Amino acid sequence: ITYGDWSSDVCSSDLLLALPIFRLKGDYFAFATLTIVPLCELLASNLTGLTRGSEGITLPPNYVLYPAYYIAVALTAVTFVTTLWLMRSRFGYSMRAIRNDEQVAEVSGIRLFPVKILTLMLSAAFAGLAGAIQAWQFSYIDPYTMFNIGIALVPVAAALLGGSGLLLGPLV
Repeated sequence: ITYGDWSSDVCSSDLLLALPIFRLKGDYFAFATLTIVPLCELLASNLTGLTRGSEGITLPPNYVLYPAYYIAVALTAVTFVTTLWLMRSRFGYSMRAIRNDEQVAEVSGIRLFPVKILTLMLSAAFAGLAGAIQAWQFSYIDPYTMFNIGIALVPVAAALLGGSGLLLGPLV
């Protein structure tokens, strides 16, 4: 699948960013992924053929507050159920082992890179769906609003305040 002239540039830049970031551990990995947010804002501002740059994309004006709310609640429920399922699966045990001690997890036979990639893909899917609901509710998408570091830090703050590894804390 190609997405115009810029597809190979974006894919190669993603690969160039992903390889060194996945070598980091713990908090350093989290901080490194947060530094990608301003880069995404810059990319979205410069890919004017796709995003219209700083002009942004205006969605058809509709009153979508209630449908967006109910879809967000449904997404929260699906995320919660998926998390419950993950906690009891072999993949979930691998994620917790890596979180607790990467070296011990690797010595016990867990392949770190595939687990980290799948974890990042799964969390990015849920975050992307939540971002799509937010963009639909705003009815306007521009790089600064969607890739603002303040917006990116809200889920991190919720996870930190709710407790790492807990289920109900971040939900509340």
